[in-house]
Amino acid sequence: MRKFNGKPPNPYLHLLVMGVGLVLFIGLLYLLNFLVVPFAVSLMITLVLQPVINFFEYRGINTRLIVGLILISLISLLVWGVANIIPLIFHQIKEISERLPEYTLLLKEKLIIMEFYLNSKVPQVVWAEHLHFLTDKFSQLGQEFFKALPQLLSKVFSFFTGLVLVPFMTFFMLVQGDLAKKKIIELVPNQYFEIVLTLFYRIEKQLGNFIRGMILDIGMVSILAIIGLSLIEFKYAFLIGAIAGVANAIPYVGPLVGAVPAIFITFIDTNSAYQVLLVSLVFVVVQFLDNNIVYPLAVGKSVDLPPLFIIIGLIVGGHFFGILGLLFSIPILSILKVTIEVFYTGMRFHRLSD
Repeated sequence: MRKFNGKPPNPYLHLLVMGVGLVLFIGLLYLLNFLVVPFAVSLMITLVLQPVINFFEYRGINTRLIVGLILISLISLLVWGVANIIPLIFHQIKEISERLPEYTLLLKEKLIIMEFYLNSKVPQVVWAEHLHFLTDKFSQLGQEFFKALPQLLSKVFSFFTGLVLVPFMTFFMLVQGDLAKKKIIELVPNQYFEIVLTLFYRIEKQLGNFIRGMILDIGMVSILAIIGLSLIEFKYAFLIGAIAGVANAIPYVGPLVGAVPAIFITFIDTNSAYQVLLVSLVFVVVQFLDNNIVYPLAVGKSVDLPPLFIIIGLIVGGHFFGILGLLFSIPILSILKVTIEVFYTGMRFHRLSD
């Protein structure tokens, strides 16, 4: 418990100062909106690296030196990835985009053959209408998906190249983060000190575990999908595997995002039910390994949310903020859940103690 010299400070004054400070901070971020993304990325990197920094700090190694070496290593890895991996992904996207008209024609031909077959087996159903509807929808979705990918990746590329502030902000957060946290906590009224301290600890721990786990999960699913698709000689293994890994961060619907394009391309390219079965089997095996081994070990119970809350969060996040809303809805829900739990428990304890 903290001690004060002289007259205790007015708790309402402290709350007012904190409220005004929070409003000013949000207003500043709104005015300087280009700082929001670098700040969020720096915060995520800080949460991921903090255990590593603590490990070396505990052994007496200079914090600034360790942070500098780690950031230089990460920047070097990012530059290597941009130079080697991004061009490969763009090449495969360009190739698929150029072949979209061909894929559309081949799909129509295959559906015509299917129509004749189904009419011979079940003549009571007007299959032409249903199959034409499916053809139009598949063509539309395929064109929108692969035409949007280059623009999306261009934005991602610009996003990474524009984040020149991230290394500096991350360095500050890792080196001076504890001091800044102490200064914020000093503004908290005495009776709420333990609640806010617990809240800081719980959010930092839960978000850190979740982000580290999801990065590992995305990486493992991408690697498994790329290896599996390469073994069956799928032409766009790297692109589809990378999409499958990133999309896997979105609960429930994510696994389908990688599987559906792969099955569709295989069906059009090979006209082989065996190849389609192999591609499907790859994604089934990857999901089995992820659901039973990778995800439980990497993420575990760092996010303990009811499925209904997750679905609602995905719907709301996707509706208002698109792909970013789908990716960040779960961490935001986790923060809200932890905040409510900590404040409810803390206020209940204070009422009982009074």
